[in-house]
Amino acid sequence: MLANLFWVAFGSAVGGSLRYLITYGFTHLSRPFGYEEISRQSTYWSVLSINLGGCFLIGTIAAFFLIGTTGKIVTTNSALWLFLCVGVLGGYTTFSSFGLHVVELLIDQRIWAGMLYVTISVIGGIACSFGGFYIGRFISLHF
Repeated sequence: MLANLFWVAFGSAVGGSLRYLITYGFTHLSRPFGYEEISRQSTYWSVLSINLGGCFLIGTIAAFFLIGTTGKIVTTNSALWLFLCVGVLGGYTTFSSFGLHVVELLIDQRIWAGMLYVTISVIGGIACSFGGFYIGRFISLHF
């Protein structure tokens, strides 16, 4: 139990740090290149990128945890799964921030922007999870 908790906590610290660095990059690194609009909307772009990338990565990693051709993903008490998926990706992805951004858009009466943000995030996240899964499955079977 404590070993599992360690891997989740360590992974969460790594994932949260990566999320911070990416958000910082979107906010501060786009400004010097004249991308003021991206800089102003940096939280939306960074959260969208983080969530889609996290979905892709969890799909890719899940493909390595398949048992044979059953299609069942077995992750029980695997230190690697706990570290990468529960810890790193749990700390990295920002679904709660995504929810708050949607609320902010709706409160600002930017209904279409909110609907587009939800649509791209949800459909894009599922598509990235599928894409990552099939790429991970291909790699795990061929290398």
